[in-house]
Amino acid sequence: MFERPAWNKKIARSEQAAAVVKPVVEPVVKPTVEPVVKPMVKPIAAPAEAMKRFTIDVPVSLHTRVKTECAKSGRKMADVVRDLLERQFPQDRKIV
Repeated sequence: MFERPAWNKKIARSEQAAAVVKPVVEPVVKPTVEPVVKPMVKPIAAPAEAMKRFTIDVPVSLHTRVKTECAKSGRKMADVVRDLLERQFPQDRKIV
């Protein structure tokens, strides 16, 4: 008699087991909890000009300090860094 390979035996056994096991159908219960209403979020205005991304490496301790202060004040790190760069390099300043 021809014997199936081992992997076929496993498949055959699992198919037999699946045929024996009867699925349990539970009634669908709709939740009685009221949906949570989220506050309206103001859409962010598109930037006045195209944006460009750059990456810098900073020590972990500096990153932690900046991130902590931004979290305390509710500001994004990118906004804070942008403000610092704008103050350091104002638009009306001539570059020599």
